[in-house]
Amino acid sequence: MESKIRSVERILQYTSIPNEPPLVIDENQPNPSWPSNGEIDIQDLQVLQAITFLVSFDFFYCEAI
Repeated sequence: MESKIRSVERILQYTSIPNEPPLVIDENQPNPSWPSNGEIDIQDLQVLQAITFLVSFDFFYCEAI
């Protein structure tokens, strides 16, 4: 009997947990044309492992016409 009552208690606890917000919030979405172009420039990236490498690279984004 006690285990059945605990089950009911758990169900009541779970039903009182607030819902999570939606994954996508429409009013927080960027303009559909964003980004029209952009750049990420990384210089002298160091990843500390047994061997250290210095790496530099650029990413460019340009919207196709």
